[in-house]
Amino acid sequence: MAGVLERSYIEICGFERETVSRFRQITLNLAGVGVSSGGVKYADSAGGFSYEDSGKLLSVTSNRFIHWSTSGDTVQLVEQSLDTNLLNNAVRLHIPQCLLLPGGVSIQETLNNVIILIVTSQSVHRLVLPHPTRMYHTQRFVRDLVTELQMQSIFTDIGKLNLNGPAHSYVLPFTQGPQSSAPSTSAAWISHQGEALFALASPSGGITVVTLPDYDQDGTYLHLYLSYPK
Repeated sequence: MAGVLERSYIEICGFERETVSRFRQITLNLAGVGVSSGGVKYADSAGGFSYEDSGKLLSVTSNRFIHWSTSGDTVQLVEQSLDTNLLNNAVRLHIPQCLLLPGGVSIQETLNNVIILIVTSQSVHRLVLPHPTRMYHTQRFVRDLVTELQMQSIFTDIGKLNLNGPAHSYVLPFTQGPQSSAPSTSAAWISHQGEALFALASPSGGITVVTLPDYDQDGTYLHLYLSYPK
């Protein structure tokens, strides 16, 4: 079956594509996290995201997508394009002692940004990256596509972000009372007001909800713990 699948398609490409992703390593050391429990293990997970205009010809995001995978306390992010070669497109983010929850990565786009939400056993994170349409105007995109057949990925300047800062990371206060129970599943999304919301559920029946204010506005974190005992 594997041989049949390998022969069932072929990608016609007018340029030389890098076959091996060159990952940039970023380690995010958070103050206040505890030593991860050796008894808690989460399954590896993976997923993908496609841009809203990925199906439009001559769009900056035509045939362009992001895929991610998690293992332990590390998440890998790769942006790919079938139309052009993306430079600096692979990142490996290591968050020591913070285990990635299954499905703990969510990617959403706005007019100006691509926002990546990450949930671990001890923290939540928001990566705010420039949207490709803000990096390349249409005319410049067409010119570069014809002459160079390569573009910069949205991950190009990720190393310039202060990922330890309050706009990007929040350590969960799981040190008191029933909140000490490690979460088992999560969900994350962006509200209409631009807030980042994270919900983490534990096997004991508790749900922790964390709200991060819009990244470009002053505000305070909102942390709630809801208990639904079994």
